[in-house]
Amino acid sequence: MKRIILISLLLIATLIVSLIVHMPAQYVLQAVSLPQGLVVQGTQGSVWKGSAERVSWQGTSLGQINWTVNAAQLLMGKVQVTTRFGQGSEIGLRGRGVVGYGFSGAYAKDVIASVPAQFAIDQLSLPLPVDLEGQLEVSIIELEHAMPYCQSGTGTVVWSGNNATTPLAALALGPVVANIDCQDNVVSINAKQESEQVSAEFEGQLDAATRGQLTYSAKGWFKPEANFPTSLSSQLQWLGNPDSKGHYSLDFNGRL
Repeated sequence: MKRIILISLLLIATLIVSLIVHMPAQYVLQAVSLPQGLVVQGTQGSVWKGSAERVSWQGTSLGQINWTVNAAQLLMGKVQVTTRFGQGSEIGLRGRGVVGYGFSGAYAKDVIASVPAQFAIDQLSLPLPVDLEGQLEVSIIELEHAMPYCQSGTGTVVWSGNNATTPLAALALGPVVANIDCQDNVVSINAKQESEQVSAEFEGQLDAATRGQLTYSAKGWFKPEANFPTSLSSQLQWLGNPDSKGHYSLDFNGRL
């Protein structure tokens, strides 16, 4: 009798899971309340494997998204999705990776996303306009989410362009690579750049772990090289004197 009951429960559970994963994704979206500003259109396929032709956030099209649920991870108590996104995005966003939710919370791994560098720099309030060429690529090796940012994580940010143009002059910076690490909501950044015009190193930290306040600190240096633009050389006087290696030091901190 117990065996019959167990088999019956197993069959019922299998049926329920099958109904859920094969349920049309469109029905699920109609049943849930999406965050204000998020619009999903042209949904096809099922919860298990599907796509949305257009995803928009605050009126900006992020393009198409495709997803596939990893069945093996369900047996481990995780909902894990392999996704590809950004095709047709009006801001030039493209990306792919793995995101999921388990007993310890949300996580992501093997995520690669890129946007035009100019779009990224336009989101900052800079004292002078800057034009950047190339792409800004973010790579998340692994990330475990914890309020407000992350429990742990590692990744890189790479600017693949070469030239940065300001009203004063154009600078050939070459590719810039920044390594990012997060531990207990403390995000550390180390960046390096080198070209025939200028070289620099930088390290910074964002700390959201202290009393709920976001503090930042940054220090580094840059060195004008042989081909440094003459139109910018006159501006160096405002930075003080360089050290014996020709480095101009930068050091600042505060709260956001």
